[in-house]
Amino acid sequence: MPPEVFISYAPEEKGVAEAVCASLKSVKIHCRMAHKDILPSVEYDEGIIDGIDGSRLFLLILSAKSNA
Repeated sequence: MPPEVFISYAPEEKGVAEAVCASLKSVKIHCRMAHKDILPSVEYDEGIIDGIDGSRLFLLILSAKSNA
């Protein structure tokens, strides 16, 4: 099953993103996050685009850090 949600976040919000992902997983919604799912052999930017393209939903954790 492909990921249903790609979670985007600023590195400083990694803990928040992980908590959101855990909540989604608890109700059987699969999620993808860059720091866990992009392979080392893949360019980071390319991996994010592929993650978004391969998901049904895009969830942005918007904070002052991600907005900067």
